Amino acid sequence: SLRGEQEFLRSVHSTAEHTWALLLALVRRIPWAFEDVKKGKWRRDKFRGVELSGGRLGILGLGRLGEQVARYGQAFGMEVGAYDPYRKGWMEPVRRFDSLEDFLAWSRICSVHVPLNDETNGLLNGERLRQLPKGALVVNTTRGGVIEEASLVRLLEENHLGGAAVDVLAEEHSDSLRESSPLLRYAVDHENVVITPHLGGATFDAMQRTEVFMAKKLQRFLASAPDLIKV
Repeated sequence: SLRGEQEFLRSVHSTAEHTWALLLALVRRIPWAFEDVKKGKWRRDKFRGVELSGGRLGILGLGRLGEQVARYGQAFGMEVGAYDPYRKGWMEPVRRFDSLEDFLAWSRICSVHVPLNDETNGLLNGERLRQLPKGALVVNTTRGGVIEEASLVRLLEENHLGGAAVDVLAEEHSDSLRESSPLLRYAVDHENVVITPHLGGATFDAMQRTEVFMAKKLQRFLASAPDLIKV
């Protein structure tokens, strides 16, 4: 049933946890510190980070994943706000924004959790990304097409944005197009972008539960339509 599917999805936390892992990696500069250590160095001051506690976390899309990430933000002592014009009820004490512009201007960290469709394709273009405060961070574990990569890179180069952590690219399924990604090219020589290969849902736990859930769903379907399996 639809209710059963919704309950199952709410039991899966892998993507939300990966979102938080990306954010922590970015603000504590973990990937670059580790690379430095592997080279035999131990430069503590070079990799100073910032605390999340007391910061402003903006959730773009307060659905299942947005809610989970909002709770992590609250657990870390952050102020949490969200923009979701399609949400009927609300999650307290998350601050509700009625306009995307006000939401962006407030968000020191913008975590993206909207589906990719005609309305959201390129939603975070150059104009909207520039509405984020100077030094803001962007985290995206939904779909690459929601953000204009070239605009994101331009604002990183201008030092308007402080960094980005993403699990997705706009053309990630094509080797040749992925290699031409402006964000991927930028990340090679800069220490303020973290990119992972769409690992959000890739945990043993989530995949096993998904396989069991799908098997049971197929079993129920076949039991309700026995004529389909007659030889």
